[in-house]
Amino acid sequence: MQKNFFGIDFGTTHSAAVRLIDDEAGERTVIYDENDYPIPSMLAIHKESGEILFGRKVRERQRELSKEYEVFSSIKLILGEDIQWKIAGKIWTPELIAGQLLRGIKEFVYQKDGLFIEEAVIAIPVDFTPTQRRVLKKAASYAGIEVSKFITEPTAAYFRNYNRVKGYSKVAVFDWGGGTLDISILENKNGKIYELAVAGDRQGGDDIDLAIADSIHNALVRKTNIKIPFSEMADEHRDMLIYRAEEAKKALSYIDSKSIPIIDYGAFGDHRYTLDIDNFTNIVRPMVDRALAFFEETIQKAGISLEQLGCILMVGGSSELRPLLEQVMLLWENKGVEIIYPERGQWSVAEGAAMMAGNDSGYRLNEDIGLILCDNSLYHLFKKDQKIPVEKSPINFALVEDSLDARFVFADGNKKAKAHLTVPAKGFLNEYFNLKSRIDNDLIATVEVKSDMMPENYKQTVELRGLKFYYDIEGIKEVKTSGDIDDDLRFDLSI
Repeated sequence: MQKNFFGIDFGTTHSAAVRLIDDEAGERTVIYDENDYPIPSMLAIHKESGEILFGRKVRERQRELSKEYEVFSSIKLILGEDIQWKIAGKIWTPELIAGQLLRGIKEFVYQKDGLFIEEAVIAIPVDFTPTQRRVLKKAASYAGIEVSKFITEPTAAYFRNYNRVKGYSKVAVFDWGGGTLDISILENKNGKIYELAVAGDRQGGDDIDLAIADSIHNALVRKTNIKIPFSEMADEHRDMLIYRAEEAKKALSYIDSKSIPIIDYGAFGDHRYTLDIDNFTNIVRPMVDRALAFFEETIQKAGISLEQLGCILMVGGSSELRPLLEQVMLLWENKGVEIIYPERGQWSVAEGAAMMAGNDSGYRLNEDIGLILCDNSLYHLFKKDQKIPVEKSPINFALVEDSLDARFVFADGNKKAKAHLTVPAKGFLNEYFNLKSRIDNDLIATVEVKSDMMPENYKQTVELRGLKFYYDIEGIKEVKTSGDIDDDLRFDLSI
């Protein structure tokens, strides 16, 4: 019997969807692509009719569409923010736009193989807050997709490439995409994957495209003596130049110069600009240097040296920049660290998410968590190695002194405080406080406390931040790479 599991990499600039097939032939992945590229995370809503366009048709017609449509990109970066747009009589929020993007992915998958994505594991940046996770989960529900779990993007990439990296005890994942740089330093101990350090930086391919476009614009200002700053160009003209910059960036990974046609660029008119590899390197060097420095800081945060790493797994579109590759070879490879560039690395995160959906593996707590009592002892709420999700049976506590509030301190096994909570009380009577605690699939730990003598609206809730987890991959199976599957199992999205 065939089972299907889905993983989604909901990216800043591109989103990838992958199906894991599990049957008598083993496990293999199916990717949903267009000309080997994931789906652009772009949405256009007509200002009058409310018509919605999605994906590559928006990316390729962005300049044309911007006259009659509101065009949205990089929506992941503002999830959870209080922003609204009124378009065609309807109020849109970031979560509604994200939900429509996920609906677009779901519909394309159905068009290609007749399967609905009803449940999926979604990969997220390492610094995604609990609020952002909740908003993304709600956005998925608008698309009719239940998020069974979240997995961080670097861990998903590690999961996908486990058979290539499992010989090393310490592995770094360098995941540089369109909007963020995510780095994880992972340690493998008997099939248990521990995060020694994680860090996220809001810098990615979008910033590189903008820097290239700004440099080209400056060259045109010098050539024509037209004194209009790039920031004051009409949106449609800025978008066109940024799109051309992205095309040039991709081409310069393989060639030494790229001729860029610039058509009907506002007051500047028509031009042709040539960007060579030397100028390109000079433009992106500050961002490459920042990414490398950020990586070094994360290594230090993990308490290890570069030489202690077995390998560095490079994923994400921006990891393929030639100026970065040259620096990586100079700084890392020459120190004996293996640098791994997975084939079709832009799919590693989504494939890892799909594999997580299809395997009975998951996160476990890597520390004890409890409540500090009045005698300074720790009452355990959760114990190390418990599998997530976990929910503690409700328990009752009482005050030991006359007070109009009860103060709770939640801490780890070393009694280092994780959170404080003050709950209204009636006083030193026959009063008790009911405490409910859980850690859900989103790795969000919450505690609710209420006095039995107070109304329901006096209930207090707190989130426990900074909990430590590890990933148990016992029983992981080897999965065929996308490049190994038959052509009839590789679906092309005509967007």
